Parts: sequence; structure tokens; C-alpha cells
Amino acid sequence: MNWLAGAAWPLALLIAAPLVIHLLSRRPPRPQPFVPLPLLERAIKRERRR
Repeated sequence: MNWLAGAAWPLALLIAAPLVIHLLSRRPPRPQPFVPLPLLERAIKRERRR
């Protein structure tokens, strides 16, 4: 059980680090690149239909 906890720590850090960085970088008001992704996909689908 101890090795499992030891293996979980790096994974938890790998998952938590981007989240922390994202939360810290969100303080300056800046457009988030991943918010308009669904809109972008819709636009691409529209262009493909034409």
C-alpha cells in the first residue's frame, strides 16, 4: 500500500501543476484559448459543408 501512495504523488503533482499554473495565469484578464474551441469546431464543420 505504501508504494501505491508513493506512485500516486507524482501523478497527483502532474495533474495539479497545470491546474495551479492555469489558476495563477488566469488572474490577468486574458482570453482563454480553450474556451472558443467548440465554436471553432462548428466553424470548421460549416466550412467543410460548403
